[in-house]
Amino acid sequence: MKFKSVTSGFFLGILLMQISVCPSLSADYHISTIDALDGRKIARLIRTMYEEIGHSAVIHYIPPKRALVEANSGKYDGELARVKAVEQLYPNLLRIPEPVFKLGISAVVNENSDIEAVVWEDLNSLTFVRQTGMVFLEKKTKPYGGHAVSNVRSIFNMIARNRVDVGFLLEREAKILVKEIPGVRIL
Repeated sequence: MKFKSVTSGFFLGILLMQISVCPSLSADYHISTIDALDGRKIARLIRTMYEEIGHSAVIHYIPPKRALVEANSGKYDGELARVKAVEQLYPNLLRIPEPVFKLGISAVVNENSDIEAVVWEDLNSLTFVRQTGMVFLEKKTKPYGGHAVSNVRSIFNMIARNRVDVGFLLEREAKILVKEIPGVRIL
């Protein structure tokens, strides 16, 4: 799949929530999700919705991969906002097929870089870093190696210091960090 830039060319369809096969019988539902700006926004909405039907939603912000694994194991009652088809990798999660928002993936480079656009095949000749636990990014970048970090600020710092050519992270986080950390631009 070719696209001019990762930001404008690809959006992840995010799903409202995936519920574990064995939900809790209590009025409190424990839901895991990633600690990202969009995750926090949708979590506030979910808490409000559960309160309106007489339940309580407790949101647990944990790393992306752990959120999936622990929801799949039954530790949490559900996993909030995941890409379509993730239930194929985690069979104890059932997808609710109503998308509530979309997330974009941005590619970031050093402000002095000659790189103007990136397609996945370009990663054969580039060094790159991505956020850990993002299933979509893991699948797309696995054939090309690269580095993975858990903190998105680390991606920006590596780019600003010319340690890697390209970084991949959530679009909204990239737009915030580009204002805070000098030396990086979004493709």
